[in-house]
Amino acid sequence: MTVELNPISSYASNNGGTLPTALQSGTFTVQQVQFINQGDALARRVDMTAHSLSYPLEFIQQEVAIPLNTSTAAQSVSVTGFRSGEVKALKLWVTSTDDTAATANNPLAWYRPQSVIVTYAGDQYARMDNDSGALWNLVNSKMVPEVSTSVLSYASSAYSATASNSKWLSVPFGQAYDNAVSAHTMYVSGKEILNGIVQIQLTLGSDCSAKAGLVLHVSPVYNAVLVFGSGTADYAF
Repeated sequence: MTVELNPISSYASNNGGTLPTALQSGTFTVQQVQFINQGDALARRVDMTAHSLSYPLEFIQQEVAIPLNTSTAAQSVSVTGFRSGEVKALKLWVTSTDDTAATANNPLAWYRPQSVIVTYAGDQYARMDNDSGALWNLVNSKMVPEVSTSVLSYASSAYSATASNSKWLSVPFGQAYDNAVSAHTMYVSGKEILNGIVQIQLTLGSDCSAKAGLVLHVSPVYNAVLVFGSGTADYAF
């Protein structure tokens, strides 16, 4: 497993001093579950050199960043770079370079597109107008696509924090399934994009009208299976 650290300047603020160029130490912790009785292990019951165990899960690909125009008019972007597999949904959010100034760095200031139309191979798979995407996300997942946060500002040699909400949008390519009560698992197919191109037409809200350096972030969510074999664990799509 590889962990990639962003530079300190991407999440620390500087009010005229000098930021450190390196961290002194770091910790990476993994939680592990051990058997009380080794006889419960699958390998004690099945020959894992000839069989494997498949565990279904979601795989969230590293995001794609696409520059946007500083405008509240509708604009279109093309999204490429999909891997072979079923895409269940696209996670969308917008950031601005105005929020990452050296004196007040707010990398978690996210904005939700006001309206979105997602098209693939001539078919519209999602249309969410007039900020209705938040309502559809609430209907499909029982959770509002936003989180409470604070925005830091620096003026007159002092910092101040203002309460805010970081927002995103989930655009589905497959039927939603939510059964948190029984905790049952059901396979829900996505859309095989392969090496195709997804077109996104979006309109930004008034919270982006005065922002510069706008960037649309797109993170695909894939159906995946973790295949456990003889001492190995591999993703399969």
